[in-house]
Amino acid sequence: MTNLMELWEGLGLLNKIYWIIAIPATLIFAIQIILSLLGADADSDTDIDFDADGFGGHIFSLKTIVSFLMMFSWSGIIAQSFGVTQMASLIVLSFIAGIVTMLTVAFVFFSLTKLSYSGTMNAENAIGHTGTVVLTIPEKMKGKGQIQIKIQESLRTLDAMTEDLENIKSNTNVEVVDVMENDVLLVKRKR
Repeated sequence: MTNLMELWEGLGLLNKIYWIIAIPATLIFAIQIILSLLGADADSDTDIDFDADGFGGHIFSLKTIVSFLMMFSWSGIIAQSFGVTQMASLIVLSFIAGIVTMLTVAFVFFSLTKLSYSGTMNAENAIGHTGTVVLTIPEKMKGKGQIQIKIQESLRTLDAMTEDLENIKSNTNVEVVDVMENDVLLVKRKR
């Protein structure tokens, strides 16, 4: 512990600032990467919305700012270890490295969002498929019930109506025959 304190005391002010930024930024960046790999990533809510569909909307997010700080500080530490001692040169070098990293991370996440699957449901994809009634569907188009059906690899609960002459009760299998206004499914009892 004493050697660590002596080493810290021997650092110049700029190097101390770099280390103070480097350690938490690196830890936060590592946590962000782990959360992204586990699918628990919520960074899309922290983007500053310049253009949600464009590259600009991804430049200033928590990931890109943390990546800027991490690379800014580590490039300064590495440059000093190679003998760069002029403060202005160190700061400019660190800033350029941080900006390049920030733009690279923004581009990667922008590209990934373009590759991601669209979660927008197209009710037309339900036609011909079987679902299960979860809320009784009144006969002869007298009202709406609900069915659960798998559409686009996702289980959904949707409003449904029927032309059948009897109510269709819960837990009954139905077939989707058409899609009406407001994505209400027209179904018939599966025989």
